[in-house]
Amino acid sequence: MIERILGISSPQEQEHLWQFYDEVFRPINEETPIAQTYPKEEFLAWLADPRVIKFIAREGGKLIGLGLVATDPSLDSWLSLPYFAKHFPGVPIRDFLILAVAPGHRNKHVAVALLRAMINEVPKDGMGLFFHSKEVNPFLPRLAQIVEHGGIRQVIGTEVLVGYCWR
Repeated sequence: MIERILGISSPQEQEHLWQFYDEVFRPINEETPIAQTYPKEEFLAWLADPRVIKFIAREGGKLIGLGLVATDPSLDSWLSLPYFAKHFPGVPIRDFLILAVAPGHRNKHVAVALLRAMINEVPKDGMGLFFHSKEVNPFLPRLAQIVEHGGIRQVIGTEVLVGYCWR
């Protein structure tokens, strides 16, 4: 089951989600010279911020997946706001900050369900963005196409940032 949450204020729940995120990405961060995770302070601030929609997947009460979508692109310090203002003025942007799935659940459609929930946050004629590493997780752009049955079009395609328009 996937739960949609706007704000998480409990320090214990925030720490639990941080530990999950950190553990899921630790093996990847050990194999790449560029961090594949956001700093803890930024992550915790997003958990409390209602402008970041949280999707939490649990199985038998155990956390197995996490997705975060920022409804305000200014929340992600990696995005260039002047770029989007110039090239996509007025386009509603949803930044897919995090998609993390527990190792034992990666082949159980958890990522598809989380990504589908995240994509549903993109408004009509909006754009969804996600950072990815072709070396570490080349599946993410393909997964987005699968989830939306090819009903999306890529509008930004750099080595690390992919932007899609829906609907």
